Amino acid sequence: MNLVEVWFGIIERQPIHRGTFRNIRELTTKIREFING
Repeated sequence: MNLVEVWFGIIERQPIHRGTFRNIRELTTKIREFING
């Protein structure tokens, strides 16, 4: 696995998997919150 695959795997398991998003803005906000800690 390369680092990009690992990164998207982590993102998918954490913020994306636990939520329902009505639009791309909500999704990107949740991902940014996860990245910023």
